[in-house]
Amino acid sequence: MTSYWGIRTSKGKWDLINEQFFAGILRQGWGDVDLRDIGRMVEAGDADDEQIKTWRYTKKMLDIQPSDIVVTPHQPNWGQNGVWRVRSGYEFDPLPDIWDGDPDFGHVLRVEQIGLIDHRAASVSSDLRRALTTGFRPRMRQLDAYADEIDELSANANALEPSDAAEHFAEVRAGARNALGEAIRRQYKDADFERPIEALLNVLYPGSVARTAGPAEKGRDFVVEDTDALGLSRNVIVQVKAWFDEVDADALDHGLRQLARGIDEQGGNVDLAVLVTLASTLPVDIDERLLAAQEETSVPTHVLGHDEVLDLLLDHLGAMRL
Repeated sequence: MTSYWGIRTSKGKWDLINEQFFAGILRQGWGDVDLRDIGRMVEAGDADDEQIKTWRYTKKMLDIQPSDIVVTPHQPNWGQNGVWRVRSGYEFDPLPDIWDGDPDFGHVLRVEQIGLIDHRAASVSSDLRRALTTGFRPRMRQLDAYADEIDELSANANALEPSDAAEHFAEVRAGARNALGEAIRRQYKDADFERPIEALLNVLYPGSVARTAGPAEKGRDFVVEDTDALGLSRNVIVQVKAWFDEVDADALDHGLRQLARGIDEQGGNVDLAVLVTLASTLPVDIDERLLAAQEETSVPTHVLGHDEVLDLLLDHLGAMRL
């Protein structure tokens, strides 16, 4: 089983450690004596204070196995966190003449880089951000609790750049939007999905919404006859589809045909036709299909999908009444 580890390396010798990383070598300090020997001395009661401290902070390196994942703060780039796959377990290979002739940095893992994470990115959770910053006061720590997130971030280009306050809040909104979508999916099936959409339309167009859903809907679930502040009126028909995930071209064309029928039922007196759905993936040629529908009916036609509908619901949730 793959384990996940965080290892904080020397800041005082950052350039040297960085050069070693690019050679596929992770080096840890307090490394003038083999960790295995230090462990035996600690167990026998023969270790001095410095060796006891070294053992306390670095002994977990002996537990790290090939294929484990290691995250390193400020390496290989300052302010970012390298993600590395371990190629071989602990070795003792000190560098000579580091401190006035004394060797150091002999605690070694062979690694290969598989990713890079900027903990300031909005895609990084606050828990992992804390673990990658203040959580690294000790030299080493386990990060198994963040394994899935580290894997995902390692393949996510958005995790490479710091985010501003607006981007962090956009991530919060995206999480709220997805949670709302899952809640709606659990609560509303098929025609039931028309209920929250009706409540939304009544907030957007108070006193202007007529519900026509049911056996006599004839291509439109709702008709909005709205007059704006300038006295200009417009008629909008809305067809609601409880679609989730991916929608194929046949289903989309069926929905567009229903809208065309609704336009006919309104005697052509329609300024806008809207198909409302929670589908997250629509046909790649949707623009061409919408253009063909508009040419047939002479009415501008739009499809509101997953993100657009949920954003509207989020914006007006507090005012909606069912």
